[in-house]
Amino acid sequence: MSCPANSEHSCSNATSPAYINTRTSYKCDGKCQFSYTLDDVDAVSIVNSNTFLMFSLNQGGNSGVTYNGVRYSLKHLQIFSPSLHEYDRIKASAESILVAEAPGRGYLYICTPMEVGGSSGPLDSLISLAAERAPTAGNQTTINEKVEGNALCIDSKFFTYSGTGLGARTSCAPGATFIVYAPPSKLSLLPGTLDKLRKIIGADCGLPAVNNDSVVVNLDGPGGSVSGGDIYIRCEPTGNSAETKEVKFPELNIFDPSNMGNMWTLLSGMFAMLLMWGLYMLYSRMLAALLGPDSMQPEVPGGDSVEDVP
Repeated sequence: MSCPANSEHSCSNATSPAYINTRTSYKCDGKCQFSYTLDDVDAVSIVNSNTFLMFSLNQGGNSGVTYNGVRYSLKHLQIFSPSLHEYDRIKASAESILVAEAPGRGYLYICTPMEVGGSSGPLDSLISLAAERAPTAGNQTTINEKVEGNALCIDSKFFTYSGTGLGARTSCAPGATFIVYAPPSKLSLLPGTLDKLRKIIGADCGLPAVNNDSVVVNLDGPGGSVSGGDIYIRCEPTGNSAETKEVKFPELNIFDPSNMGNMWTLLSGMFAMLLMWGLYMLYSRMLAALLGPDSMQPEVPGGDSVEDVP
């Protein structure tokens, strides 16, 4: 089902979901640092909310997402079809939205478009399970399914903005933060999975995309740029390990009071070299003055001084 043109938003003051202009030139310049470790996440319930599926999530102690130094805990995974965001005024077939929360900081929404691909994606099994266990609006059931959390975030550029929460579910409150991936970045799902999804939920016509002038782009992607003198590096899993760590290197500033020892060591070494060179030049001049300039010329065996050699 598609929504009629100019659908009315459920929030009168809505600033989300936003239109995403993928050609925007506005960059966040290191002010939108995002990293994630989601290798210990379980879905514990499904709710069919008529226009979206909602999976309640439990995360392990080492899992979570961090945005600008604030750590958020995952709460829900929501799946819409078609997508809520529009990318250059075009909706995707579906959209995955991870909802995270930090006390006193509000909600963080991590939004990724979904399109049919040649292979299954990280959400095919959950959607198929929802079609089996919660096929009609209002159905809910408990489950215990592992979620491929790290696969729901993509190591590529993303867009970010501040906006209102998604409809009445968060009281249309301002202060929410959105991280939005846009095509060609996407999650894959099988054609049959998309058919199942569209049979059990309808389009959410109460959340049309709106203009939002705060949308900016982070070209480096998660963990890929510098902020506040710190460098974040995402360490990818190797071999059979699923462990992901964030390594943080402090910036070295020799003029920082805590690093004054480094500066004085460098300057002392330079001064010692200049002093030795000066003493050598002074010694050479004094020796020439005492012995005469001719005595400083090397002798050529079997001949005269260098000056007399033709």
